[in-house]
Amino acid sequence: MQKRYKKSKQEGRLVVVGKAKITIPLLDLPHRVEVHFKRKPPSPPCDHHRKHHDKLEYEVHRHYVSHCSHQYTLVIKWKVHSIREIFWHVYY
Repeated sequence: MQKRYKKSKQEGRLVVVGKAKITIPLLDLPHRVEVHFKRKPPSPPCDHHRKHHDKLEYEVHRHYVSHCSHQYTLVIKWKVHSIREIFWHVYY
């Protein structure tokens, strides 16, 4: 009889402001990754000449540990103009 393993996942929430990045250690090579803002940014004040665009990027990096072992990390980068929430989900 073959055992069924429950699919595991990691997830988290970040409250961010400004421009920065974070590196999160992962359990293994992910099957799927989702990173998104919680909701639309608040409307900027009546300054129609200046555009406010929040940016969110992410990458999965593989780091060599030994000849047969790797470590994986999730790098999330953001640039926001007000306080925002980022949610991330990693599925294995």
